[in-house]
Amino acid sequence: MVRVHSIEESLNRQSKIDGTTLPASDTKNTQIAFREVIEAAVDAIVVHRDGYILYANPAAIERFQANDLEDLQQHPILDFILAPDRPAILKALADLDEVNNGSRVVGYRCMTLGGDIRDIETVAVKIPWEHGPAILNICRDMTERNRTAEALKESENRYYNLITYSPEATIAICNNAIVVANDAAARLLDAASPNDLIGMPLRKIYDDDTAAEIAGRIQDVARGRSAATTRSDRMYRLDGTEIDVECTWIPFTYERQPATYALIRDVTEQRRSEELNRFLASHDPLTQLPNRYDFHRRMKAALRTGRPFAVHYLDLDCFKSINDTLGHAVGDQLLQTMADRLRGLVRRSDVVARLGGDEFAILQVDLNSPNDARQVAAKLQHALGQGCNLPGHSLQTSVSIGTVISPEHGVEPEDLLRRADFALYEAKARGRNSVGFFTEAVEHRLRQCDLLAEELARPETETEFEVHFQPIVALASGAIVGAEALLRWRRRGQGLIVAGEFIQELESSCYGQQTCTWALREACQQAHLLQSAGFRDFRIAVNFSMSMLQRPDLAEIVLDVLGQANLDPANLEIEITEHTIINANTTDILPALAALRDRGTKVALDDFGTGYSRLSLLKELPVDRIKIDRSFINGLGKKSEDTAIAEAVLHLGRRLGLKVTAEGVPDRACWDRLKELECDDAQGFYIARPMVASDLKAFLNRRRADEKN
Repeated sequence: MVRVHSIEESLNRQSKIDGTTLPASDTKNTQIAFREVIEAAVDAIVVHRDGYILYANPAAIERFQANDLEDLQQHPILDFILAPDRPAILKALADLDEVNNGSRVVGYRCMTLGGDIRDIETVAVKIPWEHGPAILNICRDMTERNRTAEALKESENRYYNLITYSPEATIAICNNAIVVANDAAARLLDAASPNDLIGMPLRKIYDDDTAAEIAGRIQDVARGRSAATTRSDRMYRLDGTEIDVECTWIPFTYERQPATYALIRDVTEQRRSEELNRFLASHDPLTQLPNRYDFHRRMKAALRTGRPFAVHYLDLDCFKSINDTLGHAVGDQLLQTMADRLRGLVRRSDVVARLGGDEFAILQVDLNSPNDARQVAAKLQHALGQGCNLPGHSLQTSVSIGTVISPEHGVEPEDLLRRADFALYEAKARGRNSVGFFTEAVEHRLRQCDLLAEELARPETETEFEVHFQPIVALASGAIVGAEALLRWRRRGQGLIVAGEFIQELESSCYGQQTCTWALREACQQAHLLQSAGFRDFRIAVNFSMSMLQRPDLAEIVLDVLGQANLDPANLEIEITEHTIINANTTDILPALAALRDRGTKVALDDFGTGYSRLSLLKELPVDRIKIDRSFINGLGKKSEDTAIAEAVLHLGRRLGLKVTAEGVPDRACWDRLKELECDDAQGFYIARPMVASDLKAFLNRRRADEKN
């Protein structure tokens, strides 16, 4: 780069070279030589005396926008100088009058004859001239240089303000140390001020590898191979805290040395949020276990290895009961405790997942034999059945498990989980707290369920349902006091099948609630017809499914059906099984049941004794009647355990003021025993099998005729 020297620098340099000043001789030859020099000079040279111009070289005439020398000589020299700068010029001239040798350098603003204002730097020297001494001014136009310098200064100020007041942390690095930092960088790195960062080595805020990489990037600037880049880094605050940052690196030159700016954005919270979102996408937030989605992924990975593995599907027995009675907080604590227990029971290579609710799954990899899976299942069952001590609660727990083995039982995650779920269902059907293994028999039942679900989905199936009625007798009088309405399906090609064989699939279908409402309407209409035929106070008992009970408009639906059938609400008895109550949310159904009881409708707790009975149900629910399950009635008088349970339920009913009905009475001996125990009502094959409405009417007419005879 060519350096522009000031006039003063030029004169001083020349003086040092030859040790002379401007010629003082007034000889003619010297004047001629002098004129030739100044005529060719690039700088404007003016000679003046007593305030008027005596001589101006061509450069001066052009610079002051004059036509010729005479044009300049018409004006006093001070006319070319702006008024604020004149005192400095006059002082410099006065100083020259007091000395014989020397020069004065003065800067001023000049106005040309054309009206332009220019920045001038002049060197004034007293020289001999015709008719006496004069002042020679060598004038250099500094306008463009000053403008460039001012622009540079403004640019530097803008840059300084941009860096200083920017909300984005900014540092500049040169020679592996910080040379520039703003307030935002000081706050980010926990420094008291930006000055505390100046001179700090890179290794103070970066690890060794990153610091070395940044140093290499700065060297690339020197080689001209670098461009602005953005990347993620990890930095260290002065207190040692790690932070995640996103840096934009911009190469530049600092004091003629390669350097780089870093525009730093703290993304620590963003990274944590992203990590949390990734975690939640694949994990259960309550137990921190992998969720169903991630478990599928792990199963696919296990399938790709080609090695046999087992899937254990676990369900905590009676978890809903704990949730309802002790609250969700206790339920959550139980789930967390069980999750921790499961983690400790398996190898690090195995996977424990929470699939939802109280359902867990375990992927047991690298299976050597099916017996390995049986041993793990037995260990799981034993460990989770040891009970659980929570703050303020000591809970007895048990677990049901369904187990499948791949590839024997499937090579698709969905198929394996579905079959494990069905094996789990088989385990629960055996009384819970057991392990079910998928077998060919289970496969057959699974296919039958699939076929059943497909048939139930046929629109024409709706016309194949029937309602049958089983009479209910008052044991004390022997009179028929009502009937239980039972749903039947005249399945195409298979004849009549009972509700127990299809009700679960029906409730899962889109026709579940619709069919249950139809059965209720049919039962109420038949009850009204029987009352119209003279059978007064005849009650109809209808079993309500879980899907029906969970309808928010349950009370409105039931009252509407009763109104259409013209049946008194007091003649309807709603039956709810213990299993349904345990798996439903009692707080959701209580308002509807209470509203119906206020209208006179009765509520019976069906299959009492089979659903891990809780006496608190009799307090929580608005119950009028309990029905002893047939499994206990069949053993009455024959098995001591069944007899004890039946007698205990009858005693409990009397103490609580509840009516008691015995289901499934098989013979006269059982009838007589129930009568001795003062059971209120009974139903069963000994009295009558379920029958269609027309047969029920005929049955009632026969009983009425027999009573008259």
